[in-house]
Amino acid sequence: EKLGIDAALLQIPIGAGETFEGLVDLIDMKAYTFEGPKGETVTQSEIPANLQADAKKYRHELLEALAMYSDEMMELLLSEQ
Repeated sequence: EKLGIDAALLQIPIGAGETFEGLVDLIDMKAYTFEGPKGETVTQSEIPANLQADAKKYRHELLEALAMYSDEMMELLLSEQ
């Protein structure tokens, strides 16, 4: 609100702080985990079961935010495509 722009999540974290393991990309609905001493190895996988509901919720919010700027996107969202 302070910046006067619309914002939407594109990713959600997997873990936090010392337990941070990676992220869930809400655009392609995949999980990316960082492995190795410095997280230099990135592995793509399915979204963990415990984050599925959050990922679906935030992806829907992202699509709703995008639909505000595109009639075509709004039609697709309303027809659940």
